Amino acid sequence: MVADITMTPPKIDNLEQANQVIAELVETVHKQQGQIAWLTRQMFGRKSERWSGDDQPGLFGDEQASAEASEPAKQAIEYEREAPAAGGRGKRQPIPDHLPRETRIHDLPAHEKTGMKRIGEEVSEQLAFEPGRVYVIRHVRYTYARVDESLDPRDGSEPNVVTASKPDEGLPRCIAAPSLLAYIAVSKFADHLPLYRQEGILHRSGVELSRSSMCRWMQELATLCTPLLALMKKRMLQSHVIQADETP
Repeated sequence: MVADITMTPPKIDNLEQANQVIAELVETVHKQQGQIAWLTRQMFGRKSERWSGDDQPGLFGDEQASAEASEPAKQAIEYEREAPAAGGRGKRQPIPDHLPRETRIHDLPAHEKTGMKRIGEEVSEQLAFEPGRVYVIRHVRYTYARVDESLDPRDGSEPNVVTASKPDEGLPRCIAAPSLLAYIAVSKFADHLPLYRQEGILHRSGVELSRSSMCRWMQELATLCTPLLALMKKRMLQSHVIQADETP
């Protein structure tokens, strides 16, 4: 069923009422033109386009002009490129020479080598990967005591028992070695790996480290790196141009 959208003509008795009705009709037309223009942009235009009421085409405008506006201009570009290798695969990049090599010998069984003489070998290489290895560093500090008490000064300035000192590295009273702190920092700030994911990775290696502890270590590590950050800021201010990413 089609709804009845006929409107009852307003009753006009004098010129003042006629002018009021005309003003209301003009306002209604302007409002409907804005709605039609918005619907046209939603159906045929880009969401990011800015609309101007003067140059906006009608909903049922010229079809050819609408097609020309919707289809961008095309430009023919010619270029040359190397043909793919036989088999449809590209050229394989060589494996870097600086990577360590682990040689695995594949030999024939002893009963198959009877009456045989080795005349050569075939060598092929594969890239392998070993997940991060977590290990423990045991710091053993030897303690010494004076054997000859006569060598001990009378004022007691030198103790009878001396323990070797441990190198001052990493954070004080922290179970994480500098290598582990560096791994957590690089994974978080360079590889964008959140601490809760690192917590799961270490858990699969059999190590229980809470993300709250790692967060506290990163805060203390930031304080430890303050001199380095100050030096970086000084080097940047000495440059003639500083590039910044201001993308919102």
